[in-house]
Amino acid sequence: MTGRDTPALRTSALPIGRLHGIPIRLDWTLPIVFWLLTWSLAQNLLADDQHATAATWAVGAAAAALFLSSLLAHEMGHSLVAQRHGVEVISITLWLLGGIAQLGNDAPDARAELRIAAAGPATSGALAVGFGALAGTANVLGAPDIVALALAWLGAINLMLALFNLLPGAPLDGGRILRAWYWKRSGDRLDSQRRAARAGHRVGIGLIAVGIVEFTLGAGISGLWLAFIGWFIIGAARAEELDAVLRHDLAGIRMRDIMSPEPVTVDDATTIDALLDSFLRHHRSAYPVLRAGRLVGLVTLTEVRTLPAERRITATVADVMVPVADCRIARPDDALLDVLRADGRPTRILVVAPGSPDPSAGEVRLVGIVTPTDIARVIEVTQVAAR
Repeated sequence: MTGRDTPALRTSALPIGRLHGIPIRLDWTLPIVFWLLTWSLAQNLLADDQHATAATWAVGAAAAALFLSSLLAHEMGHSLVAQRHGVEVISITLWLLGGIAQLGNDAPDARAELRIAAAGPATSGALAVGFGALAGTANVLGAPDIVALALAWLGAINLMLALFNLLPGAPLDGGRILRAWYWKRSGDRLDSQRRAARAGHRVGIGLIAVGIVEFTLGAGISGLWLAFIGWFIIGAARAEELDAVLRHDLAGIRMRDIMSPEPVTVDDATTIDALLDSFLRHHRSAYPVLRAGRLVGLVTLTEVRTLPAERRITATVADVMVPVADCRIARPDDALLDVLRADGRPTRILVVAPGSPDPSAGEVRLVGIVTPTDIARVIEVTQVAAR
């Protein structure tokens, strides 16, 4: 599965290394998945007369690890093809529902979109054939039954992964393929994304309905799990559609269009009590911070709230400010969409004059500031105007 950058998932995952320059992350849910897979294989598929042994637990754990590696291979398939087409791959995250390759930008054209989307299921399909062949070879060579069973299971589960991801609705790979087809026919990238997202919504509803029927007929946890996956797909499809709408509405808007020009600044030696008076007087929610006339950071009420009340008389802005290195720096002509794409939660945006050096490298001329309120307002206005 591929998708836009997802800060919430990214921040909850543990980096474990890189492959081809791509950060690989494991979500906290993955050990749970590994344990459940190992337990299920050892107690059911591989158990002899329903009694698990050390050997069945070992083979079950190996098969579970190979399956999780197969998920990584699926995402690497997407990612390597994406890189060949000039698409940034921010990271690959393995989590409760499989894996996601988080892309930083769109494919350049519909053909590239199709290739990127199809690479994952193709990789899983190739793994299915490979594991199936290994299972047959293990039988011929007289390997232990549990080894052949585990390999056959890996072949079947990779085939199921490939087929499931081909369901025609975003965010599944089949939805990306559908988007590429719509895009090729109409030439409208955003409209094709909306249509694929709506198809994903229908797929999610269908999965929920099937899951409920299965549960009613006695399938138990598998029916509930299918319904849960459908619920997730509906949520992700809605996010895809919202992303398309926002990108359409915000196209052409630049930082100069929404920034508050000539922002009121505060010296880093100002006490917190004096800063609070300034918040009331100027009706501002954020202040760029200067030290000897040089931009060194940003302070908002969020930072002030973390300070105990008894320290506000003696503490200064320098004690609580966010250093400029942790702020998002933009230029007036930067597109708002590019800024949002680079930082999924842009809460601290300082706009500096064109040609200014990096604030950490020298003095800059601050020309504006953009707050979350500014961004929320422009989104609301564009949505109203589009009705």
